[in-house]
Amino acid sequence: MCAQYSGKNGVLYMSATAAGAAVPFLYRVDWSFNSAAGTSAVTHMGNSNARYVQHIPDSVITLNGMWDDTWDAYWDNARSADGVRFYLYPTSLVATKYWYGPAWWSVDTIEGGLDSPVTESGTLSANGDWGQY
Repeated sequence: MCAQYSGKNGVLYMSATAAGAAVPFLYRVDWSFNSAAGTSAVTHMGNSNARYVQHIPDSVITLNGMWDDTWDAYWDNARSADGVRFYLYPTSLVATKYWYGPAWWSVDTIEGGLDSPVTESGTLSANGDWGQY
């Protein structure tokens, strides 16, 4: 039987540069990691079934969270000339399982409203090879 974990124990780390030391990336409330490898159709006349070739995997992470007016790194890291280094631990309860790699950080939105807190969202796109432990 597999173990079940809550996302509330996730841990995210990001550096300010590709070679910098990663620090906790605070006030995130959810994340998603897409590493799908796309395909291209190579079916030709005479085939009895569709055929595809697989592309290389992608690594894109979307983060959403609360705006922190004391932490400028959220915005500064998006201006890094060589990208950032990122670590994603789905849960702190299993510190030996995580994904990591160099990425470009993009601040996508900051929004709020009369009945909602001010939130931020951003995207990390691979800037090199990603690994998994």
